[in-house]
Parts: sequence; C-alpha cells; structure tokens
Amino acid sequence: MLKAIIVDDEKWVVKSLTATLDAMQVMEQFHIVAELYDGLSAIRYIKEQQPDLAFVDVRLPGMSGLEILQEANRLSLKTLFIVISGHAEFAYAQKAMLHNAIGYCLKPFSRSELSDSVQKALTILEKRNEPAPVTETAPSVQVLSRGNFVSAMIDLSLIHISEPTRR
Repeated sequence: MLKAIIVDDEKWVVKSLTATLDAMQVMEQFHIVAELYDGLSAIRYIKEQQPDLAFVDVRLPGMSGLEILQEANRLSLKTLFIVISGHAEFAYAQKAMLHNAIGYCLKPFSRSELSDSVQKALTILEKRNEPAPVTETAPSVQVLSRGNFVSAMIDLSLIHISEPTRR
C-alpha cells in the first residue's frame, strides 16, 4: 500500500481532506501515515520517511508549502506533491508547478480535482515501480580488418605528432 501524508495548519482541513479521500475510495490505494501541521515538521518527516505522496498547504507556519517543494527538489526526494490551498492565485499555482507539484487543488475540495490529481500520482508511481525491462545486448565491439587497424594507428600517431609541444 502506498503511503501519503497531509500537511495543513488547520486540523479541520486535514479531517475534511481525509474524509473526502475516504469517500472517493482513494484509501484503498493510499494509507494516510501522518498528519502534520507545520512546514518544518513536514520537511523533516518527508526527508526521513519518504512517503509516496504529500498533500501540502501553501501557507504553513515555519516553512511554506512551496518551500517544502523547493527543498524536496533540491534534495531529489521522490515524494510526489499535490498542493492544497484556499488561494486561487495564479502565482501560487505557477510556483507549485514550477517546483514539480503534480496537482493544485482549491479548498473547499472538489472531488474531480482531487480525483484527477490522485490518479496522476497513481500513474506516476505505477510507472516508477515497474521493473525495468531486461534487454540482452552484446557489448559494442568494433572489429577492424588488418588494413583498417593500421590506418587507425597511423591516424592516432598523426594526431599525437600534430599536437604542439609546450616548453
């Protein structure tokens, strides 16, 4: 089961999001492993536990949601982020997407927005967790005929001779 966290400074928002996700049957794929109420606790948790998905509010005490995304990118963490916000400002959404958020959902939560973002997360995580296809390839070996070998050696020696010497 995939691990998710919710980060918002308002407990009622966390409970509301959890209930909405539960009603959408998202909890069948994701288990909410933590509820965090400030940015510093969130980034610490994300670094240590590396959940698969984080729902993060834009405005948080200690460290903003956008700063969390920035730090996660800087550290190359694999956690996916869906930004949740009560602010329909284009600049927030733009910055969130710039820092690789996979979704931006406005409060109060729209089931279709949440569903689209969660489905996108599932698709990304499924692709990430697929085993790499095994391909058998022979090492690349260039076979030279005797004449080509001699030509290659002469070319190399000419390159070496034509290099200026430093004194």
